[in-house]
Amino acid sequence: NDFIPELERVVRLMHVRPSMKIRIEGHADSTGLPEINMKLSEERAIAVKRYLMQEGIAPDRLESKGYGALRPVATNATEAGRRLNRRIEFVILTK
Repeated sequence: NDFIPELERVVRLMHVRPSMKIRIEGHADSTGLPEINMKLSEERAIAVKRYLMQEGIAPDRLESKGYGALRPVATNATEAGRRLNRRIEFVILTK
């Protein structure tokens, strides 16, 4: 799980900045049905939110939202591009 160190950095940052609120955005590639990709991206964001809560971050500091394949950062025509599109992004809502 190469994403765990990144999640730990978010946890540390949020502990240091107790007023910070974030939105966790889940994304998917375009393989498969759009409804399934939307659900998958939502579940991806919820899983990260759950992890942060288990690490002591209050739920009222966290939002989660799935975008499916609506916001690609790379082409979905290659496996490398699809891999980049399957991701989580963090948006700072309140510093």
